[in-house]
Amino acid sequence: MPTLNWNQQSMVYLFVTSLLYGAYTMIFGACMYALIFRQEASPLRRRLLLVTTALFLLCTVWMILTFWGGFITTDLNPDGSTRGDPTLVNNALLLSLAGLILDAITPVSFLISDGLLIWRCFVLWNRRLLVILSSVIFAATATACGIAMVVFDAKIYWIAAHAAAGSGNEGPPQYKLNSQYNAASAGLYISSCITNVVTSGLIALRIWRATRDIGKRNSRYLRTAWLVLESGALYSVCLLMLAILCLLQKSTDTGALALAYNVVDAITQQIVGIIPTVIILLVSLRETSDQTIEYSDRPNSAFMRKGQLAPIRFARPPARAHVTDANGERHTIELQTRSIFIT
Repeated sequence: MPTLNWNQQSMVYLFVTSLLYGAYTMIFGACMYALIFRQEASPLRRRLLLVTTALFLLCTVWMILTFWGGFITTDLNPDGSTRGDPTLVNNALLLSLAGLILDAITPVSFLISDGLLIWRCFVLWNRRLLVILSSVIFAATATACGIAMVVFDAKIYWIAAHAAAGSGNEGPPQYKLNSQYNAASAGLYISSCITNVVTSGLIALRIWRATRDIGKRNSRYLRTAWLVLESGALYSVCLLMLAILCLLQKSTDTGALALAYNVVDAITQQIVGIIPTVIILLVSLRETSDQTIEYSDRPNSAFMRKGQLAPIRFARPPARAHVTDANGERHTIELQTRSIFIT
């Protein structure tokens, strides 16, 4: 199969990005509606609104810069080179600048997404710091690798911007920076992958342990656990693939390896916002465990015992109905309740 040229690869990349961003926009709209119109005003709602909006804005900026970069580089040679043409060199530098901004957005998006996941885990595990310690360490490592990635990319851009000819003859210093950049990128993706695997597993484990003794009625919570595992698994697979492709990728901007990296990167950059937004949407609709599962360490509580699921009320029982018959006698009727109590 022949290798796609620069513009063909850009079209594939932009198509995948547009498709996912369109889906993300609809999910974001539904999430904002649920938070604003179906939630009462509270500090939690404000925090969720802030997180949701921040992730969507970051993905929107990422989307705009991606389209802009594809638009200004349509005149590049089929292999993505400039061949010394001043106009093409300037366009390539603008693309590198856009890439630098995108690299700065990536660790911020990862930190917000991972932070939300860690917070959910922290709440479900009775706010035990020891439980989330490993997740926090890996999230901090991912952030540090992301900062290093931006620093290396900034140095690469500085060298390219000050190159006299700009013909693509990079020289040994930039080759070394490229290797360091790829290593930092791989560190970011691997650390974030571990964070998601560990934290998602802890969340699912907590839900399973809390609901394993309540019989068939625990299906709602098990679905939540599976949702956490499946979404975390999809995101983690994308991160792992990005890390592998980073280590295998060479300096060329075309070829099957570069296309695979760009496509997986496009998927990951949208998923990093889509998955947390879906979780927040479920929280807003009270379809996940954040609003329903509560734990308590108070030994004297009648209903909430350590390590057990607290009672969950889905409806209030109706009041007794009073009727009067034809003889004027008053009768009390016990109406059938549809309330569900889980203890």
